[in-house]
Amino acid sequence: MKQMVFGLVSSIMFVLFAAVIVTVHGRTIRQGEVSQSLGEAMQMTMQKLTTEKRYEFGNKDEFVADFLEAFIMQINSESDLEVNILKADEEKGLLSVEVIETFHHANGEKGRVSASRSVILDRAKEK
Repeated sequence: MKQMVFGLVSSIMFVLFAAVIVTVHGRTIRQGEVSQSLGEAMQMTMQKLTTEKRYEFGNKDEFVADFLEAFIMQINSESDLEVNILKADEEKGLLSVEVIETFHHANGEKGRVSASRSVILDRAKEK
C-alpha cells in the first residue's frame, strides 16, 4: 500500500513537472519567434525603402503596409497578434513597432508575449 501511494504521488508530480516544462518552453519559443520575426520584417522593410525607392514622400500607409506584410509572412504559429505602430516616417527612415501575441498554452490557459523594436535608416550608408 505504501508503495502504491508513493507511485501515485510520484506520477502526479511528474505530470505537473512536465506541464510546467511544456508551458515555459512554449512561452520561450513564442517570445523568440515574435522577436526574430519583428526584426526580420523591419529589416526587409528598410531594405525595400533603400533599394527600390518606390515610396512617395508622405506615403506612410504604404510603408506600414509593407512592414505588416513582411511581418505576417514571418509568423508561423497559430495566435492572435496586436501590432501597434508607435512611429513610422518613411522620409526619415524611422519605424517603431510593438507586437503583442496572445496564444493558448497546452493546458488551455492564455499566454501573452510582446516585443518592441525601433529602426532608424542610416542615410549615410545609402549614398
